[in-house]
Amino acid sequence: MIPSGSRVLDGMLLRPQTDSKASVLILHGIGERMSYWHEAQEMLARHGIASLIFDYSGYGKSTGATTPENLRQDTLAAYDSLRALLPGSRPPLLLGLSLGTGVAIDAAPCLIPVPSGVVLCEAFSSLREAGDAVLTATRLPGFAIRALARLLPDVYRTAESVRQLTSPLLIVHSDSDELFPLAMAQEIFAAAREDSERRAELFVPRGFAHNDAYLNPTLGYWQPILDFLLSPDEALKWPHGTHRDPGVF
Repeated sequence: MIPSGSRVLDGMLLRPQTDSKASVLILHGIGERMSYWHEAQEMLARHGIASLIFDYSGYGKSTGATTPENLRQDTLAAYDSLRALLPGSRPPLLLGLSLGTGVAIDAAPCLIPVPSGVVLCEAFSSLREAGDAVLTATRLPGFAIRALARLLPDVYRTAESVRQLTSPLLIVHSDSDELFPLAMAQEIFAAAREDSERRAELFVPRGFAHNDAYLNPTLGYWQPILDFLLSPDEALKWPHGTHRDPGVF
């Protein structure tokens, strides 16, 4: 149980059987529960990586309301809890999927110490654009999509906020994501690379659906993530501004 302000969050820590080589805080997507990620957490543990996942305020057994402010505070509280559970290790990394990518980029500048790295899986450029993409996938009329998208709060503008990130960044986005187009990840990557000193990379695995990171956790998707979690600086030694060919993974 993780205290977050006046709320209490339900979390799950999974450690490797031997000493942890790295640790990561997982920020899940909308409508998910932390239990969905157990198989992915087991994969991380097999590779020597400890992971903590939690349900946001208002999710599962976690108390309170689901608001952007609470989600930021939740992330800070869970990050501090992970550091306390694994004292003496290097700062944890963040890994967000879908909604969790917006939460990760929003919270990262507030975390002390700075995360060792940030991974964005199946990210959106902004919450409003994400809502527009999801509504488009439902084949609603154009006027209805525009009207509904305007109801979403203008938060989690990841393609803008990523410019504030100082940690190494890995973006992983499948060419077969049925919700968010690859162009969103490319927009975030381009914004990150506006600063030539920022360490960032984009990987484009082929044939994975939006939620396959936890529904079907295979090395075809996870290998570049595992490499990055274990050694962000080593994983980003290729020339700045490049991205791996989609056929590699």
